Amino acid sequence: MSARHPVARRTRVRTHRRERGFTLIEVMIAVGIITVGSLGILAMQTATIRGNSEARMMSIATQRNRTWFDRLERDALLWNRAGQEDAPRAFTRFLREVNTGWRPPLVVPIDEPVAGASRWLSATADFAGRDMPTDAGAVFCTHVELEWAVVGDVIRARSRTVFHRQNGTQFALSQQCSSNAAAITADLASATPSFRAVTSSTLIRWRPL
Repeated sequence: MSARHPVARRTRVRTHRRERGFTLIEVMIAVGIITVGSLGILAMQTATIRGNSEARMMSIATQRNRTWFDRLERDALLWNRAGQEDAPRAFTRFLREVNTGWRPPLVVPIDEPVAGASRWLSATADFAGRDMPTDAGAVFCTHVELEWAVVGDVIRARSRTVFHRQNGTQFALSQQCSSNAAAITADLASATPSFRAVTSSTLIRWRPL
């Protein structure tokens, strides 16, 4: 009987080793790598969602500032002569109080053609940036600061729209808009503010008849 060929024996040994599979340690290492990778992906996804939400809030706040600048410009059509006293601006809605610091603009109702319906020009806004008649449930709050750039002739208008930071209370601005403008200003200046703000400025001049 002839001896088995050594090459055939080595081939069978290699085949047996290839069919042996993975050890428990190898499986645990693979699971650990997959778990760490999955946690990293989830963390990135959470950060992306938070960033998108923050960007959306800031975009709406910027739009609110632009909206109020349009309203102030339209209101300036009723400011028809120069002068530092209040009389030249007596017929305006929002330009009467100059050099009084940050304050919420007046809530102005505007009648709609439909009977019994109305809308408002308001300092507060809901999640979509739409004006609200009261502070209750407000998400955004706009304050206006008017100062003389050229006394009696040009007003520097600053608009500041605030909203809660992403800390779980961003939808609970509630009663703080109209009553606590000074408190919100102090909060924004603190080391750990509860609010975020988008601030813009423009110049408004009286319009001759």
